Amino acid sequence: MSITLPVQREKTQVKKDAELRETLAELKRNVTQKTISDSWFQADSAQFQRYRQLTLERETALGQKALTMVRRAALQNLLEQEQQQYAVELGLIGKAFYQQRI
Repeated sequence: MSITLPVQREKTQVKKDAELRETLAELKRNVTQKTISDSWFQADSAQFQRYRQLTLERETALGQKALTMVRRAALQNLLEQEQQQYAVELGLIGKAFYQQRI
C-alpha cells in the first residue's frame, strides 16, 4: 500500500502536467492566432485608409474641376451681359457696336 500511494500521486501529477501542457499549448495557439488576425486587420485597415485617402483625393479633384467649370460659366455669362449692356448703351447714343456675322 505504501508503494502504490506514491505511484498513484505521480500518475496524477503526470496527468495534471499533461493537462497543463495542453492548456499552455492551446493558449499559445490562441495568442498566435490573435496576433495573426490582428496583423491582418492592421494590414486591411492600412489598405482601407489608403483607399479612403485616394477616394478623398479624387473627390477633391473632381470638386475643383466642377468649381472651375461653374466659375467659367458664370464669368462667360457676366461677359455676355456686359456686352449686351454695352451694345444697348451705344445704341442709345446712336453709335454702332461691331458684331461679327456668322
